Amino acid sequence: SYQENPVNLSQFLRQRTRWFRGSMEAWLKHWRQLVGTNKKLIDAQLTLFGPFFCVPILLGYMMGVYNFISPDQLDILPNIVGQSMMLLTIATILLTGIALAHAVKPRKTTDLLWVFPFVYIYGGVQAFIALRALIQTLLKRPRLWTKTRP
Repeated sequence: SYQENPVNLSQFLRQRTRWFRGSMEAWLKHWRQLVGTNKKLIDAQLTLFGPFFCVPILLGYMMGVYNFISPDQLDILPNIVGQSMMLLTIATILLTGIALAHAVKPRKTTDLLWVFPFVYIYGGVQAFIALRALIQTLLKRPRLWTKTRP
């Protein structure tokens, strides 16, 4: 299918915010039909709930930074929460990286060397975009159509 790719960062952020917000609003509107363990619904469940899953991953990034720069390493609760969120984030990124490297043919082990850093950075950007879309959704900000410029 034809698609227009954003040519700069601001267009990319607007496009992805629009996509994430649409997924979030669709999930909030139709969540009753998406609840359950029906195999036929798994694609819709993952697609529409995915942006919500990105928001706690952002917490993993933030807790990792906090644990790195925090002068007081004696607080046990922030350390436990931070380590748990960092492990969740790293596990998600690791699985995503393996899936991406596995999808490319021919498969080369060296692909993992560039995939993991890229996925980690891209995952952080996506998490910030998901938070932005969630805030817009919860505050019921007006929906403005922003066409991607060629």
